[in-house]
Amino acid sequence: MLLLERWPARSSLIERERRLFSVALTRARKGVYVFATKNAKQKVSRFIYEAFITETVAAVDSVAGIMKRSTATEADHRVLTDAARYAEVRAGLLYILRDAMQAAPACRPVVQSLLTGLLSVTLTPYCYPEAYPDDTEAQPTRRRDVRLPF
Repeated sequence: MLLLERWPARSSLIERERRLFSVALTRARKGVYVFATKNAKQKVSRFIYEAFITETVAAVDSVAGIMKRSTATEADHRVLTDAARYAEVRAGLLYILRDAMQAAPACRPVVQSLLTGLLSVTLTPYCYPEAYPDDTEAQPTRRRDVRLPF
């Protein structure tokens, strides 16, 4: 049995896990599939919440709709504006919009009009949440099931 005192600080273990998750996402060649279980005993990784997956998927769906329709709806404006509030998502969104203009030249005027608004959105600074949706217990002193202190 390993006690908590024998492990590095909890924050350094979390940072190590965060780096591994980030490397896995950035080295994916064709795509990334993220799954979660509905089993109450298994927690969803805290990094899923930090990856802005929901915002990114909604923004990509909106851009795909704009490319098909060559027009942007009010819902598209709202989704893209919400996504552009996060620096982590905004950079990727700008690349996606650039690629959309190249792939579907008919949507170029619409995308160009969107860009002005998206670039003027005030960024929301990211801060780590004090607790994640699946964090229900305080820091455990030890766990026997996985031999890790978190």
